[in-house]
Amino acid sequence: MPDTARAGFCRQCGQNVWLTPEGGGYCGHPASEIVNVYETPIPVEPPVAAPIPVQQPVAPPIVAPIPVQPPVAPPIAAPIPVQPPVASRPKRSPLKWILAAVGVLVVIALVVVFFPRPDFVASAFDVPESITSGEDAVVSVDLANKGLLGGDCDLTVLIDEQPVQTKTVKLAAGENQRVEISIPDLPPGTYDLVLADWDGLAGELWVKTLSDFTVESVNVTPNPLDIAKSSNATVRVSVTNAGETGGDYNLSVTLDGASLADRSVFVEGGSTTEESFDISIDGAGDREIAVNGVTADLAVYKIERPGNGKVFVNKLTGGSNQMKIINNFADDYLVVLTAPGEGKPALLSVYVKSKSSTTVKGIKSGTYSVLYAYGANWCSFRKQFTDRVGYGRFETDSKYTSSSSQYTIFTYTFGASGGAGVPTSDVNANDFPKI
Repeated sequence: MPDTARAGFCRQCGQNVWLTPEGGGYCGHPASEIVNVYETPIPVEPPVAAPIPVQQPVAPPIVAPIPVQPPVAPPIAAPIPVQPPVASRPKRSPLKWILAAVGVLVVIALVVVFFPRPDFVASAFDVPESITSGEDAVVSVDLANKGLLGGDCDLTVLIDEQPVQTKTVKLAAGENQRVEISIPDLPPGTYDLVLADWDGLAGELWVKTLSDFTVESVNVTPNPLDIAKSSNATVRVSVTNAGETGGDYNLSVTLDGASLADRSVFVEGGSTTEESFDISIDGAGDREIAVNGVTADLAVYKIERPGNGKVFVNKLTGGSNQMKIINNFADDYLVVLTAPGEGKPALLSVYVKSKSSTTVKGIKSGTYSVLYAYGANWCSFRKQFTDRVGYGRFETDSKYTSSSSQYTIFTYTFGASGGAGVPTSDVNANDFPKI
């Protein structure tokens, strides 16, 4: 009798059974149902705790009768219901594990080959840092199809977790494409943009308000300008951009409506800048400088001191009377005769330098009001003083009379050292007669 016998696990019975010489189990099931076959020693005595169950279903076939013997030893063909320990199963060799892994890979490959599908991968979600209100926000996505089958991929952009734009992209297997998605009509503000269904693809967008330019101020120096010395002036312009978007703003400088200079300046959003223009003035007078509709007045003088005794107006010729003027002050004087009353035009005007005197002869007879102006820096264009200016009049009119044998001489002294002079009063500059 051999010392070992073959046993295996019957998948039908769910237990270990002894095997017949043909490889089937003594349980009556064929060899195809037996797995994990191994050699095991035949025990000399059956374990007391495991008597041989005599069951009709597991009796060996007639071709292999079990000899009836005393229970010294179990028949060789009788299955021993001894459950071999699990640890006694033979271990798989490394080769078997490798073969198993290769089998799995083969299965996966077969699935991929016979059941292909697209495999889309999105990357590089580019969001512009800022745009101007009214512009479309254009975001870019790098999309690749790494599958073996072409297909359509829906790319959806979320703003504040709400979908705002979806673009469907068709890619062939293995194709890459840079996809641009336009988002129109975003009002000014800051937005968080996310590419739906793709982790980590997000960005922040700032929609800026439009440029809003304003000319805050226009200044001209020097002002007043003495054109007798120089005709050059500088115009300084302050420009503010109240919008969030920087931009170019065109500045146009005019003199009395005539164009002098044009320049485009860039002003950052929310900032103020100053530009200067060097200009040339073509003549004296009250001039107006304008920059984009914002104006500044420029007084242009021609400072020229007249000679002592210079007569500007004389409508009183033809007589024999005389007018003498003595000026003891440091300022120059202009003396004017008019018809009696206020607001009358000049009939006679004469210029007297400081510390000087002059006489006008041949004045015809009549009663005249006497007015005067004093100051410095006489403007020959305006025919008036431009510095330390004052205006006045004698409160008593002067009556000139003459005959064939006599005539009248009136002497007007400014800065007399003594004596009672004729009372005077101040006159408004607008009421002083023009010459």
